[in-house]
Amino acid sequence: MPLTVILLVVTVNAAPPNQLPTANAGANQTITLPTSTVTLTGTGTDPDGTIASYQWTKITGPAQFTIVSATAAQTAVNNPVQGVYSFELRVTDNPGAIDRDTMTVTVNAARLINCQLPMPAPIKPLLYPPALLR
Repeated sequence: MPLTVILLVVTVNAAPPNQLPTANAGANQTITLPTSTVTLTGTGTDPDGTIASYQWTKITGPAQFTIVSATAAQTAVNNPVQGVYSFELRVTDNPGAIDRDTMTVTVNAARLINCQLPMPAPIKPLLYPPALLR
């Protein structure tokens, strides 16, 4: 019986490397007190997959503030005080690659309104005869 040899060639191609996601923290913003909320509108894109998570973090600025939903692309910051805040948006894609972007929020002091009331008429002194003052 003749011997039959079958040659099987298997070629394994490496998966293409993961392309990094892109984070966009949105435009810098300025508010003036007593406005007490600012909306952070971030986005993330991934050319070869999906964005698995978002994370907002304050980098610099006053201690008083509250991020409503730090793991959402769009969130609100409540109760900031006067000062300049820097926020970072970190996006992570489905294989775990990360990109970051930052934006600033400037919180100005409340404006004082200059209200000038009309001045009252000058008070005229009363003159009493010297005999009444004794």
